[in-house]
Amino acid sequence: MLLASCAHRDLIRKNYINIPDDFSQASGSDYFTLRASAEAEMTNARGVSQADKDGRPFLGVAISGGGSRAANFGLYVLEELDRLGILDRVDAISSVSGGSIEAAHFGLYYPELKGAYWAQAEEDMRQDFRDDWLLRHANPSGWRTLYQHDFNASTMLAETYDEKLFHGATFRKLGAPGPGRPHILINATAIRNPGGFPPLCVAQGQNGDVSGLGTFVFTTRAFMYCLGSQLGPYSIAQAVAASSAYPGLFSPVALQTYPTMNNQGRRRKEYLHLIDGGVADNLGVDALIAAANERRLAGLRSDDTDGTRRTLDDPVPCFLIVVDAHIDGGEKLENEYADLRHTLLDRTIDPSWSYAFDGLLQRRRYDTLLNLGIDTNKHVDERDYARATAGHTIALREDRGLTQKHIGNLVMVMPNDSDLMCAAWHISLRDVYWLGADQSRVLSDDDSQLKRLSVNAMVTNADTDLKLTGGIGCDPVQYQAALSDAAKILIREDAPSLSILHDWLVAHDVPVSGRWQADPYGTNGRSFSVTGASRGPLGTPSGRIRCLDHAIPKESSVHD
Repeated sequence: MLLASCAHRDLIRKNYINIPDDFSQASGSDYFTLRASAEAEMTNARGVSQADKDGRPFLGVAISGGGSRAANFGLYVLEELDRLGILDRVDAISSVSGGSIEAAHFGLYYPELKGAYWAQAEEDMRQDFRDDWLLRHANPSGWRTLYQHDFNASTMLAETYDEKLFHGATFRKLGAPGPGRPHILINATAIRNPGGFPPLCVAQGQNGDVSGLGTFVFTTRAFMYCLGSQLGPYSIAQAVAASSAYPGLFSPVALQTYPTMNNQGRRRKEYLHLIDGGVADNLGVDALIAAANERRLAGLRSDDTDGTRRTLDDPVPCFLIVVDAHIDGGEKLENEYADLRHTLLDRTIDPSWSYAFDGLLQRRRYDTLLNLGIDTNKHVDERDYARATAGHTIALREDRGLTQKHIGNLVMVMPNDSDLMCAAWHISLRDVYWLGADQSRVLSDDDSQLKRLSVNAMVTNADTDLKLTGGIGCDPVQYQAALSDAAKILIREDAPSLSILHDWLVAHDVPVSGRWQADPYGTNGRSFSVTGASRGPLGTPSGRIRCLDHAIPKESSVHD
């Protein structure tokens, strides 16, 4: 039994190393013949969907980083989109770090399970990935990380994900994108770009390409053109491990580059090193911008071919839903504690590195949202801001992709010289308490205020960790209940944002059949039995909490 288990593990580990494609060693005419065949296969598989070819309006979801808090929050937001009846219309889900755990899980299992997916996913996302990884480190077999170059902390994290979630699945199992099967875009941060990647190898957008750093997306196209490699046989767990390889804890994941059209003369080994996707773009937005722009360009090419103007006449061809699981560290009132090491793990690995990393990402997050037309500092009410925009011009990098122009029988390939207009909705955990706070009922009605206070206290105390933990004596099931409540509050009670999304769908002839009537402010959520929460300097409920019991309060909502 032990030998069989080891053999199975070794078989899975083989997929942790990317292999060359069928034409990377070819040369001359054979090279281009094989590549043309592979490109045709890519178009019919995971590279370009029918919707891309048709240039249909693009609906994308981005799930941010944030450990198990982000994975579970992303799960519950997707469930709310299913309740609205639009989940099967989503074209792509982009993810970074902890958000990639749920995105990959969704892409792998939802197309088959459909309605039965949610209960299974909730059970899977409740698991403790962190302690499983630590136990692997404690096992003497894990000490190989000290001397074996292809076995490191990220490899062990991939093994954890495989054992608990993916069971050796590779990208080939994700299947071709289509209705109910969105394109899954797992993001990591590429460091020290080997040999200079062409522009298509890093994501388009505000953070898409900076010196020595860029967002690398696990796509068939990126593997083919940038690595000379195959994505299909590559491990999903290893990609998720790369996306969540938090600096200082996990080692970079290495992808070997092979000869491609861009570097046929290269024969020596080179590697692309990947770390946590949140370093380049902690919201996962840039990959969505790239996908939306490519969809628009495909539509422009199609319009020019068949004489229609559907894409040219569409002023806002894309809608981006940004699921943001970030919480401010300041909301936990660190100033109340002389020692910030609250757990045994904190005394082993000092948490100061986490505060420094979060601080570096804060400005990047603000700039990314501003590029979408969402200014979190521009309050329209006391503490509130406009979470959705009906359309905003997104500034792209200098390289905006290629389009084509038909002049008689000639086809001219030309650089795209226009930016991209998208609508967007920011669904943020930071807004649980303040959503609708200008409405008298929310903060004056005792029941509504208690629900908002306790839900906010629970989600604020969910650490950025690969385990649902943070508060004292709180159970993972309680955290999941609070994160589920947060998703319902932020979607069902946000009438202005719901209206903007609804109007965009109607304008683009997307069938709308779900529950679109917004709930009154303060009606969703439940009151958790916690103590220790207080108010911070800005009035936000804050502080380290203690759960008084493990009971899950009865849920109250206008709708089921």
